[in-house]
Amino acid sequence: MKTGLLFKDKPFRLRELNNFDKDLISDLELEIIIKEASDRSKILRNAFENVLLTPLMDKDLILYRQDILKDAINNKVQMVKFYDLVSKAIFDIKDKFRFGIIDNSPSSVVRTSVDMMKYAFEQIEFAREYLVNFNDVKSEGLKNFIDDMNKTFDPKAIAKARTILNGMDFENGYMMSCELDEIMTENNYVFHRSTFIDKDSKKRWKKAEVIEFPTMSESLVNDTNKKLDLAFKSAAPIMGRVMNDIMDYLDCLRNELAYYVACINLYNSFKKYEMDLCFPNISDNNDFIYDNLYDVALSFRNKKMAVGNNHNILNKKIMVITGANQGGKTTFLRSYGQAKLMLQAGLFVGAKSLKFNLTEAIYTHFDREEDTNMESGKLDDELKRLSLIIDNIKPNSTILLNESFQSTNEREGSLIGFEIIKALLDSNINVVLVTHMFELSNDIKNEYNDSSIFMRAERNDDGSRTFKISENETLRTSFAMDLYNKIFN
Repeated sequence: MKTGLLFKDKPFRLRELNNFDKDLISDLELEIIIKEASDRSKILRNAFENVLLTPLMDKDLILYRQDILKDAINNKVQMVKFYDLVSKAIFDIKDKFRFGIIDNSPSSVVRTSVDMMKYAFEQIEFAREYLVNFNDVKSEGLKNFIDDMNKTFDPKAIAKARTILNGMDFENGYMMSCELDEIMTENNYVFHRSTFIDKDSKKRWKKAEVIEFPTMSESLVNDTNKKLDLAFKSAAPIMGRVMNDIMDYLDCLRNELAYYVACINLYNSFKKYEMDLCFPNISDNNDFIYDNLYDVALSFRNKKMAVGNNHNILNKKIMVITGANQGGKTTFLRSYGQAKLMLQAGLFVGAKSLKFNLTEAIYTHFDREEDTNMESGKLDDELKRLSLIIDNIKPNSTILLNESFQSTNEREGSLIGFEIIKALLDSNINVVLVTHMFELSNDIKNEYNDSSIFMRAERNDDGSRTFKISENETLRTSFAMDLYNKIFN
């Protein structure tokens, strides 16, 4: 049994978030986006953030997910209802059998597994019947899933499974046999399913002597149970494994459906606040082409679409963003990171249109407030965090540097920053840098002019900000006096 809603050939498994994931959530303000998607559901949250923080490098698989998501959006009510049915099935099964298998004896394992499977098939069949309500399904993934569900759990297959399970029911007693050796020792106990006893067996056992016990002593009950355990010794692990496989299938299905339900919630929020969205295209090189790319988290916070940007950036390895304080540089950097993650999750992005390349992983190194408990200085803390990233980063990854190396003077910060950035670029790692350091920008331009692009936050003549980023050379000033005049009137 396979689900195939997130991966074509393997199940989706949840994982624990690592420190790099947590930095991404904090630096890119993903928490706001995750909350909009999860709608206070822990299951939706776990599924959505797991997919979002595990970028795909497979172009075909990203498009595969995009197509399924389009079908899910076109069948919003049906997708949410089907998710609810699967979730209820899991809850009901676990609630009904919440004590599980208390006694690990083979007979107890079989009894509980039979009861659980009977109930599970009822719940699965009920959920499967709802799939007829999906309309105009076009994606390969959702089509295959519906076909597999209808084939695996069709009425004939369920009826056959029920027949087998009824044959292992203890309600009407049970039949088992064994072999006797030359010294009348019992061997090879076998349990016989009542519905599969053939005619020859019935004839053979018809003349067997029947001994009836009006009352069963404790020792006789114990002896009977021991023999029953022997009969079920080989069947118990198989039955337990089948039941675990069914529950694993349902859990996996629920988590995959949870991702698409979270995406539907996110889609509804985009529409509610009239925010642009698109399903992005994938570039085979370092192209970054976008129309009205904006910060999704900022838009949700303000309940309206933030100022966006438009650029055609072709085959560049490093982007340097400078310009006026509070001019939108960090906001642009966040919009870049959010779009990269959303694209590589198979999700829509916050833009009118977008074409982006794929990267192995995304890392962020943002300026942090100085911790009063730090044993060493702020620069030392910055370099330690960066060292951890460098120890783990792989070629063809992307790192977003926001105001890094600024906890020392510009001369030293520029020297340190350039050496680190040079090592990253020479290791085939894409860099997006927000900085105020003119020397650092100038060193990058001199060394990597052909593979770099320089962007600058716009500023009007009166000192006001447009929050737009344009392609422009680095200036020696960040216009801090604008802020001084604004604050002190």
